[in-house]
Formats: sequence, structure tokens, C-alpha cells
Amino acid sequence: MAIILDEKNISPEVKRRVNEISNLPGVKEVVAFPDIHLKSKYANLGYRIDIPSSLAILTEDCLYPQFRSRGLNCGMALLKTNLFYEDALLPKLEKVLLNFNKGLVRNLFNYFRFPLQDKFSLSTEEFQRICRKDISQFNYSGIRKEWRQGTLRLKRKMGKHFGGNHFMEFQAVDDVFNEEQAKEWGIRKGQICLLYHTAGESLDDILEEDILKETIYQPKFVKLDKSSPNFPIILKALKMLMNYGFAYRLTTFSILKDLFAEVFGGETELEHFSDHYHNGIEEIKKDPDHTLFLYRHNVNKVSSGSPVILSGSFNLKSYVNKGAAGAENFLWSADHGYGDLTRRFPQEKIDSAKVKRLLFKKGVNLPFFVKTKKVDLEYNSAAPYLLSLLEEKNISKKVFSLAPIINLKFI
Repeated sequence: MAIILDEKNISPEVKRRVNEISNLPGVKEVVAFPDIHLKSKYANLGYRIDIPSSLAILTEDCLYPQFRSRGLNCGMALLKTNLFYEDALLPKLEKVLLNFNKGLVRNLFNYFRFPLQDKFSLSTEEFQRICRKDISQFNYSGIRKEWRQGTLRLKRKMGKHFGGNHFMEFQAVDDVFNEEQAKEWGIRKGQICLLYHTAGESLDDILEEDILKETIYQPKFVKLDKSSPNFPIILKALKMLMNYGFAYRLTTFSILKDLFAEVFGGETELEHFSDHYHNGIEEIKKDPDHTLFLYRHNVNKVSSGSPVILSGSFNLKSYVNKGAAGAENFLWSADHGYGDLTRRFPQEKIDSAKVKRLLFKKGVNLPFFVKTKKVDLEYNSAAPYLLSLLEEKNISKKVFSLAPIINLKFI
């Protein structure tokens, strides 16, 4: 069964892909969310991982590794402070971001992808403990030696790198739509928050080559039943990657908390508010004999009563909603952003408001590699359109919005 939340804005090709997936053996349900689109970078690889973005899929008693083989536990975290917006704060907020990965020697090594050890780097034992967490009868069969031993890159880069479409951004609460809920969450208008989006690793990185050739690098979708020898290996690898992604975002939080204290001192607080992964495969025990697998591709997990983020971009507002009970009818999922949907809706500048961008070339924080520029803060009507759909379906309800102030991105 396929559920399409926004028939009006889905392309015929994307709709065809959704229906193709929903008709595969073992697929119980597919939900296409309004920001659904195809990513061209997956189209010509020669194997099937071309799943539309903003899609949730449910299978029973079988795994389709290609449904979500890349960026496992890619996600966002939102931090809140006890600061409130004023122009005098901007230099200090910028300094927090400019101190991220700072240092001549450190950046020379980063440039050549050999990060140096620091107080946030993991030991081999810590790395292995994170990867093995909550995995019973663990062994390393089918797992690359880089993950068995924990290479320096895996142990030292954790929490520190923001390539691709990943970013860090100081934001200010600019509208509160539900005063009672915002107060319960400790949120007030004008409050400074920090949103960051980090990458996850892929099955390509963790699985041995022969298993990848059998389960991922195939021109058609590969279904793994519980009896398949690759089934437990894939399941183990998925759990390891999910563990790694959570640890990555928590390490980023630790680094930022440290930088924040350096710049603002001990009286200013940086507090973890919420975490949202939007790429993953969740194992759900239906009963002793049956297991469901829920695949999320660029959709957030939604829990009733908990915060759920809808990200904008460097010049568009983000929104924080409260998960609602109706999300159960849509695989407890919702769009993680509205970036692609903006192409179909008008956009306009917001008065004279500006966003400062800090662009680190290849992630290197040295003057020659850092560009700064100011861009207009804008408004796109895709956001209220999508938010109203989520409310109409009782998936989530908006609580407050966040306007970007300073954005950091690796290019």
C-alpha cells in the first residue's frame, strides 16, 4: 500500500518509483511525504539505491538493504541557550563557530584527512564499545577491519566534520505559536538556539566487499529473508552505524559546549534540547515470530508529544513542531525539511534581515580557506503549506520557529 500526502506536487516519475517499491514482496506500507524528490547523484550508479527522498517504508520479516544504505543516522540536534538576541552578542556567537576546528597544524592534517588526536578523540576501546552497544551475541564477521579496529579517521573525526549539505547554525526564536507548550519546553521568543546537521556513515564503508556485491551493488532490489546468511550481518552493521551516528552528534554537542564556555564563560548555558535522525532502519518486534523494519529516507522519526524539527536552510526559517497521535497512520514519520518543495512556491525577502555565512573550504579553518558573506533572510510559502498538511493529518503541530543568524558550512 502506498500513501502519498501531497498528490498535487509529486512528479509522475517519483510516483512510479513509489508504486514500484510498494509492490515489492514483503513491503507492507510506503508513505511519500510532501518534500519527496529524486536525488540525481544516485541515478547512474548502476545499482539500485535510487529511493526517493522523503519516503518511509515498512517491511515484514525481510530486509531490503538498498532502501537505506547511505548516510545511516544522518541527523540534526537542536541546542538551546539562556541568551536572548541582541546585536552585541553577534561577535561572540560568530567566535564560537570560528573557533571550531581552529589551529594551523590541526587544519593541515585535516586537509589531508588525517585528523590529530585531541580530548574529544575516542580510544579504540571506546570506539568499539559505542559500535557494539545493545547488540547481543556480537562478532565482527562481515565487517571491514577499519571498523573492527577503529581507524584514526573514524575515532578522531567524530563530531568535527560537516561536509556535503551539513551545517551548524545559530538561530533565534522569532515566533511562538503555542505559548503553553513552548513554556513547558523552556522556550521563549528571542532565545538563541543552535541547530546542527551531521552526516552518517554508509553500508559501503562498513561491510566487506563480497557482501556489498551480493546485497547492495545489484541492478535490482535485493530482498533478504531471515534465513539468508547476510541477514544478521546487515542487521548488525545497521545497528553499529546507528550507534555511531548518535555518538557523533553527542560529540559535536560536547565540542560546542566546550567552545561556548570558552567564549561566554560559566554563567551562560548551552543545553541539549532535542535530537532528530532522518536516515535509518528501525527494527520493530511485532511478536516472537515476526519482525518489522521501518526505513526512513530524509524523514524524521515522530513521537507523540515530543519535539520534531522541520529544517529550513541558511536563509530560510526552521520550525519545531510537537508530534501528534496521527503520526501512527504515517509510519511515525514526517519531512525533515522543506528544501526541495521551495522550488514550487514563491520566495520573498524578509525586510532588511541578514544572515551571516561562514564557509570553510574543505572544512579547513584557516584565513585563506574561510569566506564570509551576508545573505538576505527570506520567506518561502512552502513552509506554511507543508506545516498545514502535517497539522491536517494530525502528524505534528507547530510550536515555534527559528530564524537563522549565523551559518557555518564546509564547502
